[in-house]
Order: sequence, then C-alpha cells, then structure tokens
Amino acid sequence: MFLRLLSLLLCMGIAGLTLRAGDNSLNQPASEKLAGSQLSMEEALTKSSSVFTGQVEEMGLSVLQAWHIHFHEVNVKELKVIKGTGAAQIELEVTTSLKWEETRPKVGSTYIFFVEKREKWNFVLKMLPATESNISAIPK
Repeated sequence: MFLRLLSLLLCMGIAGLTLRAGDNSLNQPASEKLAGSQLSMEEALTKSSSVFTGQVEEMGLSVLQAWHIHFHEVNVKELKVIKGTGAAQIELEVTTSLKWEETRPKVGSTYIFFVEKREKWNFVLKMLPATESNISAIPK
C-alpha cells in the first residue's frame, strides 16, 4: 500500500500536479484547457442534461488514473441555469486529461458547466470559463 501511494505521489509530482484541497487563484489564463476540451460545444449541449454557470467552492478528492485525474465531489455553487433545472449547491464529478493538457478547476473561479446525470452522479462533460463571450455563444 505504501509503495503504491508513493508511486502515485511521484507520478503526480512529475506531472506537476498537487493534492491540495483548494486553490484560491481567481485568474485563469485564456490559454488553459479545461475538462472536456476535445468535445465541441454543440456535442456537449446535446449530451448534457443541464448547463449552468457556477463557482467552485471546494475541490474534493482527486485520483490519478492512467492519463486522467478524476475529481470526486467537487462542490459548486450554481449562479445561473442556462439549460435544465438547477440547484443552489451541487456536487460534480470532473475528469481532466493529462494527454490533452487540461487543467483542474480552481476554487473561487467561475465556469460554465455542461453536466450529464449518470445514475447518482453529476458528470461534467465540458467546462468553459464563464466569460460573457462564452455565455453568449451558447444557443438559447
């Protein structure tokens, strides 16, 4: 068990990742890729059961698996529902790809979330920074 944990931490260190509970950085460079960067907005809209803007309040648990990092129970405060029904507070499952150089969400930052309900989980298909241009690009 110890060796497995040690190898996991070493791999994450080599990839430049951290296991911090939160990050108070509010600025996100426009060049950063987020979860679902390889999925078009049209495909994400078609597959998602809800789309909303929200602010990340807590990152939850992160697990490195192959070329992906899974974030379980990411706590998000919904700000505005664009598609589907909303809830004031929601827990999401977010997966970022190391292969596509996607970055993890940052605590305190606001994003557009394209979410698919899978059994009891709310799985994020795609994320975008919640800029006016990104919000206005979503067909109503």
